[in-house]
Amino acid sequence: MGLKINDEIKNIALGAALRPGDSYKAAAFGTLSSSSGLWALIFFGGALGGAIAGSANKNVFVIPTDNTIKLVQLGTWNTSKVEQVFDIPYGELTKVKHTKGSLGAHFIKFRVGKVSYRLTMTERGGKNLPGQKENAQIISQIFADIQKAQRAQKVKKAS
Repeated sequence: MGLKINDEIKNIALGAALRPGDSYKAAAFGTLSSSSGLWALIFFGGALGGAIAGSANKNVFVIPTDNTIKLVQLGTWNTSKVEQVFDIPYGELTKVKHTKGSLGAHFIKFRVGKVSYRLTMTERGGKNLPGQKENAQIISQIFADIQKAQRAQKVKKAS
């Protein structure tokens, strides 16, 4: 049985993540994993890292706002259930690396504190999730811009 990701699930994620006055730029479905395993529990103390430490990919909606990236973790078996919502201020994202794969896949690696994460989004949302392609592209561009800014800052510090 495949995952049922549609506009209804997207609206549930948006409702869980956004507060009055929040505006968002896009919302795309993806998977998130930690390359740090149990290190996430040690260094991140149960926040974002503890939620995905030592586990397989987690289903998430990625929702960038003006100041943060919101990650809405969906239930593994029941995707209409929101398990947790994480707010990551843009300034806490380090070592961001965005690559685009074949068939519309976007791979984003980043660190928060000492924990590394890998976010994967595809542009193939199908008819059940209209706008997935455009939203994945918008979010990927945000991460690419952060990557570019971090590289420029690194060059500036070196000179």
